[in-house]
Order: sequence, then C-alpha cells, then structure tokens
Amino acid sequence: MAPRAASNVGAMRIWLVALVSTMSCGRLVSETAPAPDAGSGCTDTTSSKSCGRCGHDCLSGTCVSGTCQSAKLAGGQVDPNALIVDDSTIYWVEDAEGTIRSMPKAGGETTLLLAHDYPRALAVDATTLYYAWSNGTSAEIFAMPKHGGESTSLAKVHADAITVDETSVYFTSTYAGEVGIVPKSGGQATILAKGQSSPTAILAVHGRVCWVDTGTEGSANGSVVCDGSTLASGLSLPAGLATDGEALYFGTGGGESVDRVGLTDGASTVVASGIPSRPLAPFVEVVAVDTESVYWITTGDPVSGSPAGLLGAPKNGGGEVETIDSVGGDSVRSVAADGRAVYWSGPGNAVWRRAN
Repeated sequence: MAPRAASNVGAMRIWLVALVSTMSCGRLVSETAPAPDAGSGCTDTTSSKSCGRCGHDCLSGTCVSGTCQSAKLAGGQVDPNALIVDDSTIYWVEDAEGTIRSMPKAGGETTLLLAHDYPRALAVDATTLYYAWSNGTSAEIFAMPKHGGESTSLAKVHADAITVDETSVYFTSTYAGEVGIVPKSGGQATILAKGQSSPTAILAVHGRVCWVDTGTEGSANGSVVCDGSTLASGLSLPAGLATDGEALYFGTGGGESVDRVGLTDGASTVVASGIPSRPLAPFVEVVAVDTESVYWITTGDPVSGSPAGLLGAPKNGGGEVETIDSVGGDSVRSVAADGRAVYWSGPGNAVWRRAN
C-alpha cells in the first residue's frame, strides 16, 4: 500500500480529555545550586538562561527556585507516540490520526511529514526517516527524507520496533517471534533470530544488534540478547531498551526494577528497585538514557498512591528516583533524551521537554 500524500489534518479527535499534569522538575544531579560566578559577569542564577548555575539554559522552560521546569513544545496533538530525536529535530507519530510530525528542537511550528494510515515505529539517521507501517493485514518498512518527501518501501515485513545502523534497518516482529534485518537500500528481509518468545524493543550499538525478549506473563523467562547471545536472563517481563554505548538499560515488570547490563563484561546492576506498579498490569519500561540519568515509564500503584508516569534516576544507581511527569496511567507514551534535555509525548495530547 503506497503512502498517502501529506494533507492538512481536519478536526482532530482528542482521546485523552481533561488531563491534569503536575510537573515535578528537580534535577537528577546536584541538588545544591552553585553560587553565581562574579568573574564571568553572571550574578543572577534565577533566570531561565542561568538557572541554578551560570549558563544553565532552561531552553524553552522557566526557572523556579533554581530548577528548570517542564515546557510544552507542541499541543493539540492526537495521541502522540513513538517519539525520537536527532541533533536538531523531534519526530513523533500521531497514533489516532495516522500521521508523522516533526518540529525543531529550537522551537517553532510542527511539520506534517506524512499522512499515512498506520505508522507504528520510527528511526532516523543523518538524512533519512524510517518507519514501520501495518494495517493489520499488510505490513512494510518505509524510508523517506527526514524533512519530508516521497516514501520508498524497503521491505514487506511486519515490524513492531525498528532501529538503524550505517547500512541496515533492524526490526522485531513480536507475534512471529522473529528479529530481522533489511538493507537501507531495500530488498529481501533476512531473519536473524527465530523462536523468540516475545521480542519487543531493539537497538543497534557498536556493530551489534540487541533486543528484549519479554517472555511470558507469570514466568521469569524474559531475556536481553545481543547478536543471538544472551546478556541477561531469568527476567520477569523485561520492557524497553536504552543504551549509552557502554551498557544496556531495561525495566522489569514483576521485579519492578530498572537494571543495567554491561555490553562488554555482561556485569548486571540494579539501578533502581522497589518501583511499585499495578498488580494486575505490572509495567516498568526503560525508554531513554543520557550522560547522567536513565528514564522510564511505570504504571504506578493506585492502592499505595505511588506515582505513574515518567520517572528518572542516576544511571549508575544509588541515587534518588525522581518523578518527572506524574500524570498517571499510561498517558506518557514515549521518551527520548539527548544529554541536554529529556523529551516525552502523551500527557495532555502534547510533546514536552525539560532541560537537564
């Protein structure tokens, strides 16, 4: 099925109504703001350009008590999901509208890149945006210029998650239990791994392809795999996958923790534990990591009153867990980080950012 040409989107159906968002925006690093540096000419560390310390720019956010606050970058979206970033741009899918949109990190208007019926997952490189598409009957992986243009079909294959390296697009097919590869130039898909229980998140890192096999509910048979070799096993519902180039980070549902496993030595560390989630729907999904912190989504526990939404903690463990967005439920849909800020989609049908 060929993509539809981009067109103006009419009146949008809003699925998430009357969401009330409470943003808690303490930094994950130093809790004590350094004194102004008189030698640099900075004497005020309460402005959005020098928040808590000289030169600490809150980007589009405000500064309150020396701490950068969350800022809404794009409102009026319809179920925004699958958010990713590159050096200059934010990209996401509007699930309910079947569109792909983007906007500059510097701010400005959103751009409708593609009006397509069923885009599912995104990946980006220096020039090209890749997306998985499925209408329930047919499925393909497409490529298009990342600032807009014609789409090209790379392969007719069902993909639930995708990632790219210099030459290839990698994908997981959860229902089929398969992990595969497609050349960026297009062609026949090659299956790299069969017989997986439930492969979900996938990443390409340092010439390797790594993925999460979630396993089955009620059994600690999930795993994290790289190039067919198991790095971590015996996991209860592992979900999400992020990397800083040295380690992989993932969440567990039954264990309600965020874990780290080294890419080279395979050493495993619990970054954060005791994260309450709903008893009937345990879910802790790691979605992003930067130079300081790891970020994840949790369903929370309404019985104990523990927060649901977007949380974060120092990536090496031992630090305090911070609630970044506690809207609740599953309204935080996707998260990305670039070392300068953390970005997320969902709450209030919007795209958000908070400077680190």
